[in-house]
Amino acid sequence: MSEPRTIRVKIADIRYDLDSTLDSAISKLQEHKRIHEADGFTDLEIDISPYDEYGSASVDVELYGFRMETNAEVEKRDAQEKATLRQAEANARRQYEALKAKFG
Repeated sequence: MSEPRTIRVKIADIRYDLDSTLDSAISKLQEHKRIHEADGFTDLEIDISPYDEYGSASVDVELYGFRMETNAEVEKRDAQEKATLRQAEANARRQYEALKAKFG
């Protein structure tokens, strides 16, 4: 099993937490910080993504954080990497066999 990596994870949609008074928004952000740091997240980030929906400007405001992969996530990633490698080798083998048949 390979070593766990630090991964970036979407934690919450916080656009409605910020749609209030400044004191309320700050309080809600501090609560998110306290809760999610206790859950092992570090380097919390606010991601703001504006978009246009049917002529109306909107914005997504999401909270992201970094944490270490769990053992299950590492095992899943390892299995996906091995499957990708096997598929690439099978494709290379098919290409080799086709060229070998064509050119001898």
